[in-house]
Amino acid sequence: MKKFKAVLMGICLLAIVGAQPAFAANQYFYFHFDSLHDPHASSYGTKSDNDPRWYLSLDNDGYNNMSASNIFGCKIHRKGYDNIDRYHTFSKYVRSYGMHYAYDTPSAGEDLFIKGQKDDASTSSADLTISGRFCP
Repeated sequence: MKKFKAVLMGICLLAIVGAQPAFAANQYFYFHFDSLHDPHASSYGTKSDNDPRWYLSLDNDGYNNMSASNIFGCKIHRKGYDNIDRYHTFSKYVRSYGMHYAYDTPSAGEDLFIKGQKDDASTSSADLTISGRFCP
């Protein structure tokens, strides 16, 4: 009976670990905006699954200066057909923040990138520096 319980516990552990989302396709980005209306694009990241969400992590490492008055805005894009998600704004740092694709879910193997900018709602005159990772 003890052997059966140990095997059952092992199977349950494997099922739990296997159910966790894979973040292997994280793509690093670094943006520095010296004004509004100065968008920058990241490098491409390849979607590794068919999850209907993409994930964003923004680094709170002392170098970035996003705040309630210095707001970061971004949207995920893909080559060709572009209208897959809406524009998102951030004034707080997030980690593995999942967002559903609003208009069209890309398939595994597609290349995507984010385009970011200092959002129009920013009241700070300071440059905006932000870095992080996205997982399409």
